[in-house]
Amino acid sequence: MTMTSNNRSERIHDLEAWFSPARMSTYNYHPDPEALYLWNTQITKAFLEDIQHVEVLLRNRVDVAVSPKYGARWYTNPRIPFDQQAKNSI
Repeated sequence: MTMTSNNRSERIHDLEAWFSPARMSTYNYHPDPEALYLWNTQITKAFLEDIQHVEVLLRNRVDVAVSPKYGARWYTNPRIPFDQQAKNSI
């Protein structure tokens, strides 16, 4: 996203065309809302990478722990009482 306007209120208005005013209100106090938004995006990307690693690690650890008792396809085993939402997610 590139802003051509140097006027702060015009830049905020431009950003609000992409995002809701409620979302952008978080950045309104900052002298350069676009820069703050982009910085926040970079920080979020860094955290998401770690979260993805933790998610894979957790899924693998659950599989290793549950498979010996309920089999390799434990997620389809009727002895494990998943509700319908959990079954759909799996």
